[in-house]
Amino acid sequence: RGLSTDQVVTTGGDTEANKNHHERHDSKSKKGTKSRERSNEKSSKIEKLKKILSPKSTSEKHQSANDVKPAAGKHKPSIQHKCDRCEVPNSNLLGCEFCDLWFCNSCENLDENDLALLNASTNGTHWYCHECEPQVRFILEQAKSGIVNVAKSVAHSLESIKKNQSQTNRNVESVSTKVKNLQDLYNNVILKIDTLNDSVNEINLEKGAVEKSLKEVA
Repeated sequence: RGLSTDQVVTTGGDTEANKNHHERHDSKSKKGTKSRERSNEKSSKIEKLKKILSPKSTSEKHQSANDVKPAAGKHKPSIQHKCDRCEVPNSNLLGCEFCDLWFCNSCENLDENDLALLNASTNGTHWYCHECEPQVRFILEQAKSGIVNVAKSVAHSLESIKKNQSQTNRNVESVSTKVKNLQDLYNNVILKIDTLNDSVNEINLEKGAVEKSLKEVA
């Protein structure tokens, strides 16, 4: 059965409304996706900062290939992987501790001697690709600057404490001197009182003798 003109218009209006609804939904989905991407990017930067400030040994890094992990170490001769920059299969790859990507010696402009040196390095050695190295250097310099500022602040606080302690010691010495002077003054007063008592006793004795003599004369 055919559709009337009103039905056709209504159907067209419904289609347009559905289209607008889907566009708004897609717009919200894109905004939500971008928000999650920004949040994930921020979390990733924070994790990278933690990694640089407390870097893990490169011997602990692993790269998976079909869920197979190679032996520990920067230099991976046992399993063949693709370089994350040129994507050429290579069994001699170096793992950057900052971006967690793996690179061949050609992309990093390293010769065999460099590879041998890195391969023979101790667990305390860390390696970063040429793109990440400036960022790592900047972060480490900022961290070093922060540590230096904290050390200066602590040293200033300690110096202030020493000065306050010295002033306190001087105040204690001054109070001790004043207490000693008061004690000496008290002792002198007691001595004078004792002397005065002796004089009073002598006067009383002399007075008694005079009174006795006067009675005898009378």
